[in-house]
Formats: sequence, structure tokens, C-alpha cells
Amino acid sequence: MDLDRIAEVLAQLTKVRGRHNLASRCGTSLLELFHADAAVVWLTDVDKQPGAEDTTFVIGPLAPPASAHEIARAAASDRLERWLGSRGAALFGGAEVETPFVWGQLAVAWRHTRLLPAEVDAAMRLIAGQFSLIIDRDESGGHQDEPGGRNGRGGKRADDSQAASATSHAVNESDPYRSVFQSTADYVYAKDVFGRYTEANAAFLAALGLPLEQVVGKRDAELFPPDVASDQVARDQIVEVSGETLESECAIVLGGTARCLLMRRFPRRTAAGTTAGVIIVATDITERKQAEIERERLVHELQTTNARIEQALSEQTRLSGELQHSLSSIQSTQDQMVRAQRLRALGEMASGVAHDFNNSLTTILGMIEWLLHTSPPDLAIRSDLDTIRTAAVDAAAIVRRLQLFGRSTPEAESEQVDLAEMAQLVVNLARPRWRELAQRRGVQFEVLVEANPTPAVRVVSSEIRELLMNLVFNAIDAMPDGGKIVIRTGASHDKALISVIDQGTGIPDEVKERIFEPFFTTKGKDGAGLGLSVCWGIAERHHGTLEVHSTMGSGTTFTLVLPATQGAARSAKASEPSKPNAAAPSNPAAAATAKAGRPSAPRLRVLLVDDQPDVLESVADMLGALGHTVAVADSGESALRHFQREHFDVVLTDLGMPGMNGIELARRVRAQRPETPVALLTGWGADYEENPPEEVTRVLSKPVTMKSLQDALLRTMQEAHV
Repeated sequence: MDLDRIAEVLAQLTKVRGRHNLASRCGTSLLELFHADAAVVWLTDVDKQPGAEDTTFVIGPLAPPASAHEIARAAASDRLERWLGSRGAALFGGAEVETPFVWGQLAVAWRHTRLLPAEVDAAMRLIAGQFSLIIDRDESGGHQDEPGGRNGRGGKRADDSQAASATSHAVNESDPYRSVFQSTADYVYAKDVFGRYTEANAAFLAALGLPLEQVVGKRDAELFPPDVASDQVARDQIVEVSGETLESECAIVLGGTARCLLMRRFPRRTAAGTTAGVIIVATDITERKQAEIERERLVHELQTTNARIEQALSEQTRLSGELQHSLSSIQSTQDQMVRAQRLRALGEMASGVAHDFNNSLTTILGMIEWLLHTSPPDLAIRSDLDTIRTAAVDAAAIVRRLQLFGRSTPEAESEQVDLAEMAQLVVNLARPRWRELAQRRGVQFEVLVEANPTPAVRVVSSEIRELLMNLVFNAIDAMPDGGKIVIRTGASHDKALISVIDQGTGIPDEVKERIFEPFFTTKGKDGAGLGLSVCWGIAERHHGTLEVHSTMGSGTTFTLVLPATQGAARSAKASEPSKPNAAAPSNPAAAATAKAGRPSAPRLRVLLVDDQPDVLESVADMLGALGHTVAVADSGESALRHFQREHFDVVLTDLGMPGMNGIELARRVRAQRPETPVALLTGWGADYEENPPEEVTRVLSKPVTMKSLQDALLRTMQEAHV
């Protein structure tokens, strides 16, 4: 949940007085916070005084106020979940409210929700903690002097706070840490669990314009306006209840001067480990903020001035060559800055986009693999399934390059290919786009493959297909009135050639000189200027070249020249556009394993863990098709329960899951059975393959094929028993 939204709820609660009003405001706030369409929220408030009765506040369409006592009785007899189930709902999150004077339960239930249980529980604990502290503070004035309050704990809590304050004041002035505390320019101060100031350094006191004795013992409401005070109290409570550090910015008036502070809150604990309050370290960033505003103003003025200068320069005809050169350099620098910013933004987006896309590709590729594995060899649509599988594998390769954006990419695995077959596959992959464009424009496109003998070449198939697809799409864009595109293979000496020839408008000479420059485009807003520069990079990585020949009005030819590998030349027959051969093996993983001469992996008992249902189902289907016995779990906690009851040869787990993640699950599995190997199957695979976590045996990147899944299991078992 968003901590800022929770802070707003807590700030609202601090302004409420009266226990029933507090319960009503709390219930309404929970409904607003969780956006529950059909919810029941209740607080069972049991006064610890003997003889007191339960009082319950209920809100929401599932249970009107008349059901309050019915809910209380159900909660007291542990029949609450059964009561909810009879109304089509379920208990989704809850937390205890416990003070020296009051004990109760704060909970929420509903029929439908997309929120994660961990998020709801975290929010409920924070709100319940605030509820408890508000009741403590409202009632402590009448109980602090009693020896322990009604249950013997109220006085102890106050005594702890007073003892902490006394200890703080008793610090030896010669202590070097005390010297740092007093001499630092940051504002450092502390509060107890009742929100009272117990200590403050010289910088903070000077900013307030108050001596220490007028600050110690005061609360925020006595020093600051109500809105500022309630916000500070709410954020203090988040730290006290959660036990975590919280950083925030705050606009505040200190000593009559408006200040902007960067505030870092830390939980303050006693020697016994109990919460004693918070410690706040605030850095005055007022000047920094003012400098940023001033810098923005100066940048705006500079931009305005530059615009005026450019306008004046355009009207003058007496500019010298040196001045024109300087302006050109300034423009070039600005363009480089824009490109650098774009690349940084792409790099930040790439990892998250790639992870989500990999999960989707895992489902697509898994289903296609399963269909190819289980369908008969003579199935009519088998060739179409092969084409879809190839497109999914290519998409996975593109996603992997996104993950490795801005890093030195390890060399991909190359293979020997038939360029004519690859050309025909590209025609099949591009066919939907040119057909759609032809129908939209009312024109005709004809895309053919002319296959001539070529030397054998070794390439990264996905990259060469990406290059050819880019060239075909550019050719289509260059022929607004339709026409013919030919993909021709051939040879020149010891080189293999593959050309894309169109009948388009051609490329002017001045444009031809720049077409391979990054971010250069003639398509305006419709083009990013990266397509041909990416193609050039692919050609260079394969130690080849990309040549262009164009005549205005007569079309353009792009030719990829690749070095041949040692061996005899391949031959190919000229062909018309047709679908690829449908005679594919019924079990691609088994066929690939047999072709490589490797023994098939043993049948294993696999524990598969993933929080995405579609990914879990598709990978489980592939494992089952490979002959393995699979048990599935949708969380780390559920997986541990399976693991404790049954024996598994290997655990295959996702990385990012709510609650317990994959690495923590691997750590616990190893702690129970060190001999059981754990493989990490994740959409973040590119980030972990080079430096896998020490808790796992192997990292496998999503999406996976049946072959890569089988190979990974075999290698995992081999490495685990070395």
C-alpha cells in the first residue's frame, strides 16, 4: 500500500476524540483506503475492566449495524470465518488493538478484491497501532500515576518513556557522541511513544527560537499548526508501529521562517528491545530548493534568450563563419543531451517491461510447445504453430536485448542456417502486416523469395530475422502505391549475400549518407530512427556489411554480406511464397536431445512455484509432457508446506513473489535438505545469469522451451551431484 495514503488516514485519526467516533472514523477510512465494494469492517472493543461488555462498530453492505453483536459473538467463539462464509465473503486482513486499557480486533472482509494479503495486513497493523497509541495518549493522563494502570502495564510504559528522557538528559557533556549531536548542522531531536519531545540539539532549538526546557515534554500540537502536527504524528506512528526508517520532505515554519526539511525518522528502542519512540534527523534543504527554482528560472531565461538570438541571427546576413560554426556546435550538443536522456529513460524502462513481457511469453511459448508435443505430425496447422513458436522465440531474444540494454552483451549462441529458408520464414512472419496495409490503402503487395546457392554461414538466427524484417517493413513503407518486394539469396567469392529489393520511391543521395545514423529518420513522429542503425549493428556483430543501392523513382536494394563458414556451399531451389514444411517432430525437446546424441533426462519429481497462474499452468504442462511428476504451489509458503510433506528431486521457483521470494524459499529448502537442488526460473534472468545467487543451483530465464527446460533440469541434477 502507498505509505502516503496510510499517513493521510493516520493523520485524520489523530484529530478524532472519543472512542466511538474514533471507531467510526477508522471504519470509514478503511473502506476508502481499500476501495471495498462489499465490505464489513468492525472493531471489537473490550474494556479490560471486569464486567464490561463487547461493543462492535460495523459498516458496509455485508453487515448492517444491527449485526454488531452477532459479529461480536461469532468472533468470541471463533466462528467468524464461518459467519462470513455464509454471506459469500472471507476474512482478508486483520490486526489487534491492544493498550493498557483496551483490547480489540480491527478487521476487514469482502467478496472480491485484487489487493495482496501482505499489503492489507501491513496497512491494518499500521492503522491498529495508531488506534492503540491514540487511545493510550487520550487516557494516559488519568492512568500514568497509577502503579501499572488497570492491567499493570500503563505505568510501566510511561515510566519507560520518562526513564529514556532522563537518560537522554544525563548524557555526559564530554561524551564525543554528545559533541557531534550538539555540533551537527542537521536538526536532531527525539520523541517518546506519547509524542513528547525528550531531546533536541542546538541547531533545532536555534531554528525554533526556544530553549530546551520549553521544548522537552511538549507535543507537536503545542509547537506547530494542527495540520503540520497531525502529519508529523502520523509519520511518527508509521515508524513506531512498522519499526522501519521513513524518509519524507516537509514544508514547515521554524522561528517564523518557512523552511523545507528532508526528514529521516528512525525507531528508538530501549535496551530491552521495546519501542521507546522515534529519532528524527532533519536536513534543511531550503537553499537547495531555492537554488533549483533559481536554476530553472535561469534555464528558462537562457532558453528565451537563445530563441531571441536565433531569431535575430536568422534576420541578419552578415554572420561570420566562426559564429555559424559555434551555433552548429551548440545545436549538436543539445541533440546529444536529448539522445542521452532518451537512452537513460529506455534503460530504466527496459528491465521492468522485459520482466512482465517474459511472463506473457512464457505462457504463449509453453502452450505452443505443448501443442506441438501433443499434436499428430500431420496436423494441418502444425506449420502455423511452428511459425508462431519462432516468432515467440524471436520476441524473447528481443526482450533479452532490452534487459541487457546499456551493458556489454555476452555473445549469443550462433548456428548454421539456410538463408533461403530464413528468407521464406521472414515472408511468413511479415505477411499479416503487408496484407493489413494493402487492404487499408487499397493496393497490392507481392513478396517473393528468389533462392540462389549460398555458402554456409553461422549466425544468430533471431538477429538476422530481425534485420530482414526491418528491411521488409521499410520496403513496404517506401511503396505507398503497392508493388513487388524480392528477397534474393546468392554468393560472391567467399561471401554469402541476401538482398531485399523494392520498387519504391528510392532514397535521395543526401539522405543515403545518413540512413545508418542512430535517431536519424525521414518518417517524422512515426519513426524513432533506430531501425537501420540496429541493422548496421547486427551486420557488424556478424563481421559482415550492410550495403545500399538506390535510384530515385526506381527502388532500393539493401544487401547483407556475410562471411562464409568452412564447408561446401548450400544449394537452394527458387521458390514462390509458400508455408514452411509442416513435417516437424512431434516432440521437439526429445528430437533435439536425440539429435545432439545426449541421453534423455531421468523422470523427476519437480516442485514448481510461481505466483502467476497462467505461467504455473503452462510450465507444469511442459514438465508433464516431458514425463516428469509435478507438484505446483502459488507462493513460497505453500511450497514449503509441500516440501515438508513430500520428497522432491528438484525445486523450480519464480523469483519475485508476494511474501516469500524465490531466493528466501531456496535458502529454507537448503536449510532443510541441502542435497535438493533449486533452480530459479525468472523474467529477470538476464540480471542473474552472470552472477547467480549462492542459494540456487541454476538460473533459467523466462520464457522457456521444452528443450531448454529439459536441458536445465538435466544440468541442475548433474551439478547437484558433482
